[in-house]
Amino acid sequence: MGKTNRVIGVCIATAVMLPLCSTAEQLPKQGTYSGVFGWSVLSGDNLQLDKDHTMWGGIATGSFRNDSGGGFLHAVAVKCTFSGEFTNGAVTHNNGDCVLTDKDGDKVSATWKCVTCPGTGEFEWTGGTGKYAGIKGQNIYLETSAGPPGSGVGFSVWKGEWHLP
Repeated sequence: MGKTNRVIGVCIATAVMLPLCSTAEQLPKQGTYSGVFGWSVLSGDNLQLDKDHTMWGGIATGSFRNDSGGGFLHAVAVKCTFSGEFTNGAVTHNNGDCVLTDKDGDKVSATWKCVTCPGTGEFEWTGGTGKYAGIKGQNIYLETSAGPPGSGVGFSVWKGEWHLP
């Protein structure tokens, strides 16, 4: 009987302490944020249809840093697809999708589109895993190229909000 009581005691102590030992970050159910996404083009290609009509697509990769130095999506890895079309000297569309992965392996998906191309756009959270499951929210970005023209590197200032169920 004594051995059974000890086993039960250890099980109860473990059950009580387990939540305290969790390393997963707890998020509020909603909030706002701002930060910078530093990116570089991982792969991409242009398709010339004629002298005034070009299409492009590829993948950009980088990381996001929350202005607060922590919290929502701080220090996540980001991969985004992009595709667009340039006709008669104007961008007719530029859009794509992103996956953000945090240090715990939890992910957030987003879809984005350029509004004033190049430069400003909007994106929305479309789903997530782990602590981000069910995430929704609206966001804006301001893109800035860096390095020499055509280098495929830059950064985007992100601002927005999120809601969790």
